[in-house]
Amino acid sequence: MSTPRTVADAHLPRIPTSIFNAPSQRLLALSALTALQAYKLSISLSLWSTQSSTRLLDSEIALYRWSLIDLSAILLIWWLRIPRLRFHKSVWVAAAAAFFAFDWFLLGSWKLPVTQLSTLIIPSSLLNAFTFYKTPQEHSVRLKDVIGNRDSHLRGEHTVRVGGFSTAKLNPTTQSFCVPIAPTNPIALPILFNNTDPLVLAYSVTPLNHDGSLAEESQVEIQGRELEKSRLGYADDDDDFFDPNHDLYSPHDELALLPRGPGVSAPPRLQKTQNIRYIPLNPSSLPPPPFIVRLKHVVDKSSELDARLARTEAVVVECPSAGFASDQPTQPNHGDRCVGDKVGLQLGVRSAGGASVGWISRGPEGSDLRKLDNIGSTAYTTSAAHARAVSTTTSIPINVTLDRAGAYSLELASLADFFANEPYPSLYESGLQHASSSVHYNSHPRPVVQFAGCTAEQPVRLLEGEKASAELSVSVGGISPAEGGVDVSVTYFDNPDLQRSGASTPLSVHIPAGHTHAALRVTRPGYYKMEEVRGEYCIGATHLPDVCGVQTTPRPTLNMDIRTIEDCSGEVGIRAQMALTGAAPFTLAYLVEFAGEAKRVEKRIHASRDELSLTPEREGEYKYTFLALSDANYRDIALGERGEGITATQVVHPLAGASFAEPSTKRTVWSCESGTIDVQVEFTGSGPWTLEYQTSGTSASSIAAPTAFSEKDIHNRRHTLAVPIPADIDRLGGQFRVSLAGVEDSRRCRKALAQDYTVVVQRVKPTARLSGATSATVRDGESAYIPVRVTGDPPWVVGYEHGGQAHTVTTHSRQTDLVVDSEGLYRLTEVRDAHCPGTVVTGEDSFALDFIPRPSLSLGKQTQTQEQKRKHHHTLPPVCTYDDSAVSLAISGEPPFEVVYEHTHSGARADERIASVRQNPLVSLDTAVAGTHVYRFAGVGDANYALAGSGSAQVQVEQVVVERPYAQFAHTPRASYCLGDVLAPREHATHPTHTPLIELHGTAPWVLDLEVVEEGGAHARRVSVRDIREPLWALDLSPLRLLAFGAHRISIVGVHDASACVADGGEESSAHRRSTLIDVAESATVVPRARAEDVCVGDSMDFQLGGSAPWVVRYEWDGVTNTVKSRSALFSRVAEEEGRFAITEVSHHSQRCPSAVDIRRSVHPLPAASVSEGDTYIEDIREGDQAEIRFSFTGTPPFTFTYERRENIQRGRSHELGRVLERHTVTDIMEHEHSIYSSLEGTYVVSFIQDSYCRYPKDTLYRT
Repeated sequence: MSTPRTVADAHLPRIPTSIFNAPSQRLLALSALTALQAYKLSISLSLWSTQSSTRLLDSEIALYRWSLIDLSAILLIWWLRIPRLRFHKSVWVAAAAAFFAFDWFLLGSWKLPVTQLSTLIIPSSLLNAFTFYKTPQEHSVRLKDVIGNRDSHLRGEHTVRVGGFSTAKLNPTTQSFCVPIAPTNPIALPILFNNTDPLVLAYSVTPLNHDGSLAEESQVEIQGRELEKSRLGYADDDDDFFDPNHDLYSPHDELALLPRGPGVSAPPRLQKTQNIRYIPLNPSSLPPPPFIVRLKHVVDKSSELDARLARTEAVVVECPSAGFASDQPTQPNHGDRCVGDKVGLQLGVRSAGGASVGWISRGPEGSDLRKLDNIGSTAYTTSAAHARAVSTTTSIPINVTLDRAGAYSLELASLADFFANEPYPSLYESGLQHASSSVHYNSHPRPVVQFAGCTAEQPVRLLEGEKASAELSVSVGGISPAEGGVDVSVTYFDNPDLQRSGASTPLSVHIPAGHTHAALRVTRPGYYKMEEVRGEYCIGATHLPDVCGVQTTPRPTLNMDIRTIEDCSGEVGIRAQMALTGAAPFTLAYLVEFAGEAKRVEKRIHASRDELSLTPEREGEYKYTFLALSDANYRDIALGERGEGITATQVVHPLAGASFAEPSTKRTVWSCESGTIDVQVEFTGSGPWTLEYQTSGTSASSIAAPTAFSEKDIHNRRHTLAVPIPADIDRLGGQFRVSLAGVEDSRRCRKALAQDYTVVVQRVKPTARLSGATSATVRDGESAYIPVRVTGDPPWVVGYEHGGQAHTVTTHSRQTDLVVDSEGLYRLTEVRDAHCPGTVVTGEDSFALDFIPRPSLSLGKQTQTQEQKRKHHHTLPPVCTYDDSAVSLAISGEPPFEVVYEHTHSGARADERIASVRQNPLVSLDTAVAGTHVYRFAGVGDANYALAGSGSAQVQVEQVVVERPYAQFAHTPRASYCLGDVLAPREHATHPTHTPLIELHGTAPWVLDLEVVEEGGAHARRVSVRDIREPLWALDLSPLRLLAFGAHRISIVGVHDASACVADGGEESSAHRRSTLIDVAESATVVPRARAEDVCVGDSMDFQLGGSAPWVVRYEWDGVTNTVKSRSALFSRVAEEEGRFAITEVSHHSQRCPSAVDIRRSVHPLPAASVSEGDTYIEDIREGDQAEIRFSFTGTPPFTFTYERRENIQRGRSHELGRVLERHTVTDIMEHEHSIYSSLEGTYVVSFIQDSYCRYPKDTLYRT
């Protein structure tokens, strides 16, 4: 089962990087692309340097081939998705364009001296590396592969070295060394030797006293092999002293192993006779620092003599150290502190000769670099030479003030003693206890607390009761949640002077971490003061208000005076006068009981005195119980002596009353509804009731007089009155009022009323009519808009009739349009609004719609036709090619017109358009191409209707175009003939295209008139050929013979066919094909470009070919015969080995017009020379001695050679040589060996060799 590819897979390289990493992929791809371009450059240079008649054709073929190769290479690199070679598509397109431009520049048939320019632009070594030559064995080789490199002909070298005196120098860079008091690693001191291989070495170690004077000296003698081991095993890991990037060091210099420092002088480069060794110092045998090491004597292994010693020494001191320690030993160097604290530190420094120490002080405000110099330098009072090598200890006080919250630290940054030693700090040697290289402190903010929402002047209220308590809010600020919680101690006082009257236990409040407030619950009135604040790290402080008062609040009270409310019907309710004490607002809760039901009611009171009136609407016995009283501090304080409440009982007889039940006091009705209106009335009191009311209003033409009405025995509390509409208002419309005048209950208690209800009566009915024009004309397929206007109230339903069918539309607008798309008569029939049906206005109810006619097309009467196969199909008389032909069209409609038609010929189809303002336009027909032409006119458009095809042809016209006869030469290679040949097809030709071909157009048979003229000559021969029946005719003008060599032009003079059409010149683009050139060649020749018959391997044997290209050359190489074809007049072969070469025959292509020749060449091998039998030989001599240098030769005597003495150098590559010191040439050596003697130092090599025939290098003449 295949795994589906994800989006991420589309971005991965085609070759996984686990198999072939990305840099290697990029290197391989770019190297292959570069090699490809280099090979292309060599091919282009070879083409441009060839003097051939077909060079332009070859370069064009090469241009197409290399463009395709470059495009394939770019697509391959893009497809591989190599990392960092993946670009946007525009970059790849630009790269392809650049390569195409480069190919065109190289291979685009430029007429420039490319061969001469290439030698100036491109180095000859690069040009030769990509230039290939043909060998007699017919394979391609590079000249460098044939000749070989220097090692093939000039081999070996002899190096002479002259030695000098033996010397030894301890500590050649005059540096100082430092070690701890108790060193554990071995110490190595450098010694610079010159012309010395040490056999035995002796050195001394001298300790220094406290005053710098020298103590007793001890000597040590070691063997040279121990120095050898020390050199091989030593590695300098001290990065503070070693600088391998120094510009004076070479990666091969042994001085690169020396330690480096600011006070150490840079050593020179090592000479060839110098080397570095190291003295191994064992830590167990060394005295404590400081001490001095001196070199006593050195014995050379080769001479067994003492080497000369330099007066130098190595001073080894104690490494400097430093550290921080606290002034108070009981306090650690690290920990938590509070803002405002001061920290005292001691900086201890131990060094030799004084020290410079730097440290970095970091805090919330940033960092600061501080440095002190010459620390402890004043302790040296003696004048001893090595006094400063003794270490002393110095303490420096440092104070740090923590004025902000945050992290503080001090850290050593640099340390150097008088001798520029800069090791890492060694804390245990500082001489201070509890010391460290850095100290860190965290400065914490101090918490600040206060009471929130409470002061001594604005106390907290404490309610009465055994379980009553109050909460005091304590807030904290100035710290973050990470600082932990805060504990606050609070003391209680019973007097505002905060005087203690007795022992009291402090209260404690804990504010958790991350909280800003905490509550302190108290039960006693008095004053509470914050005494102590303590955080997790620091003691805090209090801010005002830090004292909070607590005061007791009394309960609220109520004094109530209850009285009855009376009317004609008796008691109708009660009125209660109330006096209250406490904190407003108050809430009085009371219970109303009636007919077995109880209802709790609460009254909000905002003043200390208030009145409550209770007047129920229903008759019966009521009981009122006042239950509880609440104020701003207390809730539900029970009333009454025992808390059972204050009770009042009453039998109520309420007054009669009536009012309209509807929420709105105005209403609208329409005349199409009934003549009465229903009005809802609600009654209060004791029923049954008698209601008196009246109507009055204004109609459209008069004022209606008031009319009184009375309705008795109304038993329901909600009753519907059927109020008649006044007659005039019902008929004409208008407005009237219904007024309640009075109401009487069952006790005959009457109450006058004054309440109105307004009624608006509408009598206007809706109407509908058409607005604007009563008719319109539009294009077929378009829609028309008929404006309709209506009156009344929305929505309206409008009915209309069209073509005997009824339709309706609904609209909410007084002005709307009917959208129609069919022609005919439209008539409105009805209208109805939201309330009543209406009428249609007579005379404004009809609308007529008409369509504009579409354009039509037919063939004009002026057009002459031969026959009409069927309707609308016409055939025109035939015409000759390029004769004028046109048809006339007849178009109906409104100009301008546009006609579309289809032109079909020989399977090809084309759509055409014409535009005209005439109703009888002429359409030109195509006569440029012979054959049957069919024109189908399928669509027409005018000013009203856009052009649209009907799918089938409205008019079809057919015409036959007869081709005019013409003739031209076909595309064939240029034909070649030998002198005296008959101008006719050749039966022995390999390909028929070697004979000129003529293409004939028209109706067979043809008669062809031709003319043959020598190029540049004035005499012309004309031939007429008849009865040609093939459209492709091979040129046959026999018995016409070619009597002169050179180019001949054959031209077509005239052509006739079987039709009546007159011949023309054919297409203008093929006018150049009315004639062609043929070559008449004499016998091919070959001439050598150099007369010398002896040549060397790698030489080019060049021959000039005569005649016309291409040629066929037959030659022999060491008895083997080869036949090759050459398109270039220059025939060249490069011999890659010794042998004999001979050309025997040369002819034109297909081995026509051959010539026998005998041109011979002898190929000789290149000579060679070697020094010391081709090996690298090194010989060491002392001053005054001589060395023998032996040379060997191969080749044919006599020999001539040049040798050079070069400077001896330290080689980075095997073929790297020093500069030339001298050069000599020796001639006429008849032997194959030769020797010279020299006492001069240098490397002896051969640079030139020549024998009787050849030399190497080939482009070098011997020099003296």
